[in-house]
Amino acid sequence: MPDVRVEGPAVERGAEVLTPEALDSVADLQTRFAAHRRLVEQVAPAGDLPDFLTLPACGSIRERPRPPRPTHARDGAAP
Repeated sequence: MPDVRVEGPAVERGAEVLTPEALDSVADLQTRFAAHRRLVEQVAPAGDLPDFLTLPACGSIRERPRPPRPTHARDGAAP
């Protein structure tokens, strides 16, 4: 797992928030999503943001069956 470096001045009770476990989680997120973040950073300045509804990685979400609407939402009754 990559090292995590916290930059900036120390803050009161920072050690309670920036625990080794929390920093490991940040490192994991960096490892998993760095390539995607770089892609977004490349296209964002041009105003050409990715359409998350068409990304292949989101396909399973789009294809998942939707639950039926609650009865009160169908007939206009209050919940």
